[in-house]
Amino acid sequence: MQRVGLKWDVVPLVVATLLIVALELVIPVTVRQVYDTFIPHQSLDSLNVLMTAAVGFLLVDAFLRWARANLQAWQGARRAHAAGTRMIDALLQGNVAPSRNNIGGKLALINLVRGYHAGGGGSLAVTLAELTMIPLMLVLIALIAGKLALVSLTLIAVFCVVMVVAGRFLRDARDARRAEDAVRLDMMVETLGAAQSIKALSAERVMAARHAGLKYTSARWQFEVGRFQTLVFDITQIFGTVMILAVVFVGAGMVLDKDLTVGALLAAIILSGRSVVPMQKALGALHRSQAQRSERKQVEALLATPASAAVTTVSAALPENEGKLALHGVRIMEAEGEAPLLDTVDFAFPARQFSLLDGLDHAQAMTVFKTLSGLQRPEQGAVQLNGADLLQLPEACRAQQIAYLQAETVLYRGTILENLTRFGQVKMSDAQFVMRQLRLDEDLNVLPRGLQTVLRGDGGDPVPPGLRERIALARSLAPRPRVILFNHADSGLDRRSYTALYELLAKLRGHATIIMASDDETLRSLAQHCFVCEGGGLRANEGVCPPSRPQTRYRELRL
Repeated sequence: MQRVGLKWDVVPLVVATLLIVALELVIPVTVRQVYDTFIPHQSLDSLNVLMTAAVGFLLVDAFLRWARANLQAWQGARRAHAAGTRMIDALLQGNVAPSRNNIGGKLALINLVRGYHAGGGGSLAVTLAELTMIPLMLVLIALIAGKLALVSLTLIAVFCVVMVVAGRFLRDARDARRAEDAVRLDMMVETLGAAQSIKALSAERVMAARHAGLKYTSARWQFEVGRFQTLVFDITQIFGTVMILAVVFVGAGMVLDKDLTVGALLAAIILSGRSVVPMQKALGALHRSQAQRSERKQVEALLATPASAAVTTVSAALPENEGKLALHGVRIMEAEGEAPLLDTVDFAFPARQFSLLDGLDHAQAMTVFKTLSGLQRPEQGAVQLNGADLLQLPEACRAQQIAYLQAETVLYRGTILENLTRFGQVKMSDAQFVMRQLRLDEDLNVLPRGLQTVLRGDGGDPVPPGLRERIALARSLAPRPRVILFNHADSGLDRRSYTALYELLAKLRGHATIIMASDDETLRSLAQHCFVCEGGGLRANEGVCPPSRPQTRYRELRL
């Protein structure tokens, strides 16, 4: 709920800050009364009353500051949790392709979004409210000390101009450092991911030299940022000292000329010193805002990225699982500036038939299959699953009706059972059925802990590679999908796993829509249709595919 751009949850913070600002006037007013009224007239009783009132106001001020600090901490933690959760949702539901080569940047964003939301628990509203202290102090100085307020006003104007110039240099240095850090982090992620290849090529020194160069550039910009930050901090401290000295010297002259009382001068000195504090806080908030400006734009752009599925879809509108997959005006591009892989294509794959997709290398096939599975948005047009827009279906519906089998095996930290059932999202009976078809049950029984074997998810699992591949295949096929996208998922299989996969695909032929990209001639021989991606279109090439084989050789697999 918002009103005039101000969220209601920061209203208590603003009110508390304004009260604290008002209570800041207690000390200067008290000092002026003591030196100009009570001491000259020896009014001890009035002094006791004023002292009691001042102590009471200071206790109220301390309570308000304590309550505001606790409320800020609570709101910051709440916003950090909500922002971190939303960031993960956006990364999981958004377009996957643009982040493929920017892993380090995404990791930095995940860590950053919680940080600046935690620090933003109403801190901006509090800082803006505290800035009202400056005009209030200037007005009070003018009322108490007259022309002495012009000294403070002039110095504040000069300070603002100097800070604007220094802030621009600091912002440029931060942007340069941030860009260099992103490049270095991406290089580190790529190096760690290819550590084995680097060792095999004896390229450790080359990669270390590359990292040293990037680290030097990053350190150089870090030095520039630190230098400007120190300069800004020193200027702020010097300004506070100059402000007080200027008021003291000018005010002393006015006292000697009988234009100002000693109590009024002391009050003006206190007010001038207090006016520096909100400016220092505002300057710190400005620096934090500069430091987070680029990341905030990236975070907001990511959060504004259209999700891969609309959350407003109702379950009553879900299509029947019939295995129909069609393209309507679809345009798919691998990279900007290159010719499209598919250009405004209208095409329907034969339902419950085994189709072969040719004419693409591995990278191009990955782009096309991710688009067909809904992991990536097409440049234009729509992919339809059983007559409904694929990207408008809930994630759960797509996961049940489409299986994307890829060459890269992805297992998650947890037990084999948790991976097979997708951490409880798939029925155990369905997972066991697919396990039997892939002969997983026989091999898993050999393991000491069977289905309870813990997988690390990083390639160092206590199972052979072929078994890992079959676990990933079984997890994708466990919901009994009617559309199976097979993108070179036969790589890395041992003989036993390959045989089980071949027999399963043969059983599925005629019962599910299978779209395959593979270089294996034996698996290709199962195809009933062959389509070639060429010139931005899809054309049938039936002569390349072998004739359909009878299905009576394999026992029927009911989905």
